[in-house]
This record gives sequence, structure tokens and C-alpha cells, in this order.
Amino acid sequence: ILTVFLAQCSWLISRITTHLQYPPDLKFFKFYKLILPPPIIGITLAIIPIWLLTAFGNYVIYGYFITDPLNPQSKGLTLILDSIPNTYNALGFVLSSTAQLNNRNGRVGTMFFIIGICCLVTGSKLYFPKPETKREKEIAKYRTLIALREKSWKPVLWKKSNFIFTSICNGILLVLLLEVSLWSQFGSHQFVVQTMMAIFSTLFEFIYSYQVDDAILVGPLNASFNFASQLITFGSANFLQFVLSYTYGIAITIFTRIYVNSYIDVMSD
Repeated sequence: ILTVFLAQCSWLISRITTHLQYPPDLKFFKFYKLILPPPIIGITLAIIPIWLLTAFGNYVIYGYFITDPLNPQSKGLTLILDSIPNTYNALGFVLSSTAQLNNRNGRVGTMFFIIGICCLVTGSKLYFPKPETKREKEIAKYRTLIALREKSWKPVLWKKSNFIFTSICNGILLVLLLEVSLWSQFGSHQFVVQTMMAIFSTLFEFIYSYQVDDAILVGPLNASFNFASQLITFGSANFLQFVLSYTYGIAITIFTRIYVNSYIDVMSD
């Protein structure tokens, strides 16, 4: 509700200060009717395989496909992975029950990492649904000599691999940024951190554009960075600071999209 209110206030300010003689009307419900169904359907379909992978990983680590999140259950230390140490130097030694439980907790992170890689590989297919056609290969041979090497000339595969690599690097960066929200002094410097992330988001957008060289591929990378910028607000000291930081983050987003991006486009042109 607060986000919708801030967006309407931003629209009202733009409507009052516009130079257009006949500004367009606000088609609120038609707009949401257009943009809401696709993400709802997409998220629902995407949750199903992710849930199945998570359930399978939970079974491998804890012995149960489904447990109560408020009261999770786990079988005794008799599973296959429990007897495997987490380091090479510990091979051949008998692990204590505490070490085995700690290994389980660490393997949960490995499980989520594997699920994330699966999501990246599957998501990359959405941006590269078709391989390079025979006609495109023939045209490429006239543009560059490298295209004559049919075994090594695979631009679609290279773009897909580059996008996955960039996404993994971006994910590692976002994890480090989220670690900042666990800092003991984060509550005292929260607004400074949010402001710096807003500034660096523009810088990273240029880096992403240079790395993937495709405006469509930059979109999900920017979306993940903006999502992490809002996610760090959960590290607020109290609920009031959380509400204020969330409002501050939305205000920065609106200001950036209306004014900063417009000036950047003018300067880049």
C-alpha cells in the first residue's frame, strides 16, 4: 500500500510539472491488468521445479521430502552423506555428531547453490531459445574469418556461457552485499549503504552492458541488484527503521528512473 501511495504521489508531481498540453490519463486498473497476469503465471510455474529440487535436496541431507518449516524434522545420523567428511584431510577419521550436524548445515548452502545454477542454465534458454541458423552462419563467414572454423564458431553458446558466468559473478557480489546487512553497525549506517548502492547500481549497469553487450540480458542483472538493494533493509534495527529504509529505497528508485536515467540517456546520446 505504501509503495502504491508513493508511486501515485510521484505521478501526481509529474502531472503537475509536465509541459504537455494534454497529458495522458492514468489508466491504473488497465495497466495492472496488462502487467500482473504474466509474472503471476511465470512465478507459479517456476516455483514447481524449484520446490521439487529443494524437497529432493532436503531428503538427501535430512532424510525427509517435506517437513514443517516451523518445526523441521531430520532423521538420525545414518544417511549416506553423514559419514563423509567435509575436508580431504579428515578422510578415514570418525566424525563426531556435532561435526556431522555442522556438515549438514553446510550442505544446505551447497544444495541452494546447485539449485541456483540450474535456474541460471534454464533461465538462459529463455534468452537464447534457438541456435544459430545455417543462413546466419553463412553470413557470418563474410564478416569474419573466425566463422570459417565451424567447430569453434558457436556465438550463441558463447553468449549463453558469458551470461551465466556474469550472473554467477553478480550473485557472489550480491551475497557479499547482503553480508553487510549482518554487520553490527549496519543500523547506524543503513541509509548511507542504501545511497551508495543506488550510486553503484548505475556503475554496475555500465559494467553489465559492457560485459554481456545486450540490453535484454542487462535487465535481469539490474533487477537482481535492485532486489538485493531492497533486501538489505531486513537488517534494520527495528520495525520503524525498516519502514523508513523501505520508503527511502522506493523514493531513490522513483527519483533514479524519472530524473537520473533521463539525464544519463541525454549525456550518452
